[in-house]
Amino acid sequence: MVSSLTELQLVQTSAMAFIQLAAGPLRMVFDPQSGFLRHIKLEDVEVVRAIFVAVRDRNWDTIPFSLTNHQSSQSTDSFSLQFEATSLQEEIPFSWQGAITGAGDGTIEYRFTGLAQGDFQRNRIGLCVLHPIRECSGQPCVVEHVDGTKTETQFPQLISPDQPFLNMRAITHAVREDVRARVTLLGETFETEDQRNWTDASYKTYCTPLRLKFPVTVAAGTEINQAVQLTLLTDKTTAISARRSEGGEGQPICRIGVNWNAARLRPPIGFLYPADLQIAGSAVGRRLCQLRPDHFRADVHLEQHGWQSKLSDVLRLANECGASLEMGLFMQSDEKPALHELLALLKDSTVKLARVLVFQPGEKVTPAGLVAPVQAMVDELGTHIDVVVGTDAYFAELNRGRPEPVPGQPVCYSINPQVHAFDNLSLSETLEAQSHSVDSAANLFDSAVSISTVSLRPRFNPNATQALELQEELWRAIDPRQPTGFAASWVLGSLARLATHTKVASLTYFEAFGPRGILGADGSDYAMTQVFEHVLASRYLFDVTCDQPLGIVALAAQDANGQRRLAIGNLTEIETVVQYPDVGGNSVVLAVAPESVMVIPLESKRD
Repeated sequence: MVSSLTELQLVQTSAMAFIQLAAGPLRMVFDPQSGFLRHIKLEDVEVVRAIFVAVRDRNWDTIPFSLTNHQSSQSTDSFSLQFEATSLQEEIPFSWQGAITGAGDGTIEYRFTGLAQGDFQRNRIGLCVLHPIRECSGQPCVVEHVDGTKTETQFPQLISPDQPFLNMRAITHAVREDVRARVTLLGETFETEDQRNWTDASYKTYCTPLRLKFPVTVAAGTEINQAVQLTLLTDKTTAISARRSEGGEGQPICRIGVNWNAARLRPPIGFLYPADLQIAGSAVGRRLCQLRPDHFRADVHLEQHGWQSKLSDVLRLANECGASLEMGLFMQSDEKPALHELLALLKDSTVKLARVLVFQPGEKVTPAGLVAPVQAMVDELGTHIDVVVGTDAYFAELNRGRPEPVPGQPVCYSINPQVHAFDNLSLSETLEAQSHSVDSAANLFDSAVSISTVSLRPRFNPNATQALELQEELWRAIDPRQPTGFAASWVLGSLARLATHTKVASLTYFEAFGPRGILGADGSDYAMTQVFEHVLASRYLFDVTCDQPLGIVALAAQDANGQRRLAIGNLTEIETVVQYPDVGGNSVVLAVAPESVMVIPLESKRD
């Protein structure tokens, strides 16, 4: 879970500030703002996605640090880095020193030495290693345990609900046919979790084991020392080479491919009605109606006073826009009188109820006893309405809680990219894991998936050990990047992963308006408004490939009149040249501005 950062504190890491490093045949980058050693590669194969230090408070919030006193030395095949890190939160008085070295034989070591300046509570402090999912998913590995024993196993292919590897001292896996990578873990007992549970595109090896008590008090003066070592192993006597291809310098062209022969009918897409704003003004209503969303989600808490008024507001807006209603229904099993009142209100409305997401306050997944009374209510409405069980929180809760789905109906969960990190590159990396979560949910429940709601920051903290006031929680959910071109590009990448997936039944994104919305509270456009306009106007979507997915995202669409469009988003801070095929198969080359989205009309389809 992310920390409560102000706009000035929010770390939006600039890729242009990354330090390029080499350790023998390995290439990587260092982020001097966060202390992350990222994208350690042998040729084009990612060996390790990242090595970094994480401090998590008693609510699992990630504590931000200020990095200073950087010292470095580099050569063509080795390097040495040192820096100091100081907590930006007064209630976590902790500082640490980082020392990273890379040797000519490909050995990398990341050392962490921390000191508590005062007493505080933590859930976890220590080094983390991220293993990439593209290279590791389903692949064999050898885990060495703290007692010296070894286990031959594999990285999970479907998302594992629990820690696949425990009591770790080291882990080894193949990088290519003649090279293996060994990660050795020192100073603590480590274990691995499948971070795709929170749509992080990695497996994370971390300390301290979750089986141990948390939170715990860290006393003033406590020192923490840990290290991670990465070494390359080969059975050959010759040195490992990177087999680099010859070529000129400069930014490579990003190549986009479109499969125009594989059309996917666009799933319903809608928006969440804001929890803390007044009735949508006329300018907001007009703009939303122009976008023509398929539905609006209304959260109805039957135990709270005034739910009837809020639902009436959403029904009015949905009626104006010709949209249906997605209801997040929060109830206890004994609230049948309130259900009768809800039924009467729905019967009086002309708005179609598309689906009901059934939740119980205080429970992470839908209890079995809630389904029957909700099913009885929707049956009285006389039309087909999905009764959806699942979680209002992360896929992790669905994967671990595993509620009993309604036969033939979807299951649901929410997505946000900032459970563990909040810089731009980390957010971009999460896009790869979104479709993995759908694959696993569909396989686990043998059903389709309704994802509701997708947001930039967590809407609430399901794992907090301290309750927050509603206004504080809503404030924490605001990301200052919401109106920006980066957010628009991230949304486009998310739609490209989810809206083209055959198992996605419906999608709900953000709030309809306001600081967590797709529009301003006054009805003004955000950068992402154009993305939703492009997608909501479409009838069919097409699979798109891109050879620089951390930088460029794209989605192809066709409307009911046969008009085709290609939307291209740039997640980076540099102008990027892309090459894409038009409908006739001819290549087109153009430049996409930094952190922006272009929607390109193409020749209409001819039958």
